[in-house]
Amino acid sequence: MRRLGTLLATALLLLACTSEDETPSASPTSTTATETPVVVEASPTETATPTPTVEVMRWPEPPSGLPVVELEARTDAPPDADRVLTLGEPESPFPDVVQPIEDVRLYDFETGEVEVLGPSFYGGGQFSPDGRYLAWAEPKSEDRIEVLLRVRDMESGNEQEFDVHRPMFQFIGEHLILSADQLIDLDVGEMRVIEPLPDGSNVELDDGLLLQSYRLDIPGDDYTRHWTVWSGFKDEALFEVIGWHVDVLDEETVAVMTEPVDRLATIYLVDVPTLTTQLVATTRQPFPGDLEGEGRHLAWTENSCQINEEQTDYVDRLRIWDRETGMLTVLDDRSFVAAVEDGRLAPGGFGPYGWFEIETGEWLAALPTPGERAGWSPDLRYASVGMVLGHGGRCP
Repeated sequence: MRRLGTLLATALLLLACTSEDETPSASPTSTTATETPVVVEASPTETATPTPTVEVMRWPEPPSGLPVVELEARTDAPPDADRVLTLGEPESPFPDVVQPIEDVRLYDFETGEVEVLGPSFYGGGQFSPDGRYLAWAEPKSEDRIEVLLRVRDMESGNEQEFDVHRPMFQFIGEHLILSADQLIDLDVGEMRVIEPLPDGSNVELDDGLLLQSYRLDIPGDDYTRHWTVWSGFKDEALFEVIGWHVDVLDEETVAVMTEPVDRLATIYLVDVPTLTTQLVATTRQPFPGDLEGEGRHLAWTENSCQINEEQTDYVDRLRIWDRETGMLTVLDDRSFVAAVEDGRLAPGGFGPYGWFEIETGEWLAALPTPGERAGWSPDLRYASVGMVLGHGGRCP
């Protein structure tokens, strides 16, 4: 899965498809220090301006009468960690931040080169799940209202350009991109118009399961978030669950974090075929949506943005739970979880700035600075880096 990992205010879809092509793994020497990176300008590439075709795809409403999985918001103290994991300082083959930071930069960990792709204020872009395509958004006008979505074929170097409504987009398969109410098919270079989801909706697709949430307003401007879990690409609605955040671990398992009560939230696993639940842990002061997992591991941040009594340091810590052993690991330094994939974890406040092995704490790849948003290719050879406008962090 390409997690996506990130909370998006607009409707985004994420589909992790299994590709028949295997992507080569990162070189073991890719994180060692090398000479100063060579900056190269993007070479002229062949572009295609497709003619949009109108085809409406309607989002069905969740049917009534679905089974509802009810989860208890517990008040138990969070469990102690079984293991403390110490991470060393990540070494990057790129010792300096390549300027200008307002440009999208493509870091090649195999060659040590950095290619400037063009201007962007919307982050570094995303790779397709098979690593073939890199997509990023750049402004067409000074006010940054008009947006151009650029997509590069990493095999041929050819690029396609699409006029889109918003800079937020997501791959929903190997060759499909969803941006606002537009669906882009990269194989044929066409755009389809789809019906937007209702306001407040959040959609994620992974491992054959789709999660759709919608808000129910109640007095006091509070809300309860209901999630509908579907099989496949909205083929069949399976059940409904009430929770603060939900994440797919595999095709039969969904992780759910309940709404906090007195700053305590409870994390459960829901077995999709049987709708039975398993208690994972309680957690204190979690960050909204900070729940990421895949397969064996599930991670979240505890005591988010909390400062110690001396007002000298943050006390938030990242926790990782192992489904197979039940072991709970805590990092010895503050961090947020950006993504979890294939036994590795990417920390970062707004996006992954590096990846390390969960079992050993060994860094696999890292960028020279954690302050920017990056998209990574599945084999960790490439990182596409860009800045995002904002206050610069999750905590004030």
